Amino acid sequence: MADPMYDYWLRMASSVFTFIGIAYLLLAIWPKKFAAVLPFAGGFMLAEGVVLLVHGLRLHLPETPFSGDTSFCFIGGIGILLCMGSVRGSAKNQGRADSDPPGP
Repeated sequence: MADPMYDYWLRMASSVFTFIGIAYLLLAIWPKKFAAVLPFAGGFMLAEGVVLLVHGLRLHLPETPFSGDTSFCFIGGIGILLCMGSVRGSAKNQGRADSDPPGP
């Protein structure tokens, strides 16, 4: 029989990962609405990539278990940080267009 504490920790970690995934899904669906959160989300992914890389190498894991996760974090984090300027720029332009008086 499994230890109840392992069951608890596994379910807790799974729910946290699910909620983080939902948060990133919301950022992907409505990036303009959540533009202020994008730097944090990109930085979080980069930091997680570093943690995965360091501990995967420290534990001498074969490349397969952690290389995909690490690559996803680095590529996703860099992608978010590179694209957030265009999201913020388009959100500002949209705000200006909404506040401009109608033309003739």
